[in-house]
Amino acid sequence: MKKVISMILVLLLVFGLAGCTPYRSHYKAFLFVHYNERDNAYMRFDRFEGTMVFTLHGDTPGILRYSAKLAGGSATFFYDCGDGKTEFCSIGGGDAFENTMEFPNRGTVYIIVETDGACENGDFSFALE
Repeated sequence: MKKVISMILVLLLVFGLAGCTPYRSHYKAFLFVHYNERDNAYMRFDRFEGTMVFTLHGDTPGILRYSAKLAGGSATFFYDCGDGKTEFCSIGGGDAFENTMEFPNRGTVYIIVETDGACENGDFSFALE
């Protein structure tokens, strides 16, 4: 009986630590700083290759303000607010922009950054208002 209870507790612990997010970050990076708070996130790096996932939470329908600057490489940005992964912009080396996008839903918004190979000297930020 003790073994069964111990096994159940271990399984609950493993699933609890794994979380419930449908997306996972996986990357190789050099001089990489990232931050993810309830309603804003950013990443800055000298070199980055892979996928970075941010989770933002909005209490009301709102606006996503985002900006990106990249010296080399290319990256694509996606969001998911419950309707599946949707591309909303991309950036290539030497480009920079600031923009907004309206979200009709409230709740959790996943921002997914995916690179096409290695990117250099990037600065990406996202704020849900």
